Amino acid sequence: ADLREALLQLAESDGDSKITSEANSLATYELGNFEFLLGMVIWYDILGAVNVVSKNLQSEDMLIDVAIDKYRENGFTEAMYTAKEIATDMGIDPVFLEKRKIRRKKHFDENTCEPSQSVPKSAEEKFRIDYFLYL
Repeated sequence: ADLREALLQLAESDGDSKITSEANSLATYELGNFEFLLGMVIWYDILGAVNVVSKNLQSEDMLIDVAIDKYRENGFTEAMYTAKEIATDMGIDPVFLEKRKIRRKKHFDENTCEPSQSVPKSAEEKFRIDYFLYL
């Protein structure tokens, strides 16, 4: 929250238009993006688990793949909760932005019912599948 506020103050007070534009862009579109915050929470959790595992690597009963699998089971909801708290503290809407769906023209010989297009996914579900489960 402090970094975002500092960038917004820099954008308002600096006379250089390039610095103003970059600071405003970072504060608004990067640090002000809920998906970015959720990604940072997920990576914080994963790197924390990796740190614990690396300290215990000499013990035979500690396996990193087991820790990652366990995190995949219930880590997303915990990360969502933490990211929503951080977003609320920073004054950011804790919502996923819906991306514009790209539609392309179909030709007469194409299959009209493709499996990827049959079930539209919510932005949250798409993030979970494309980002979280990909880890």
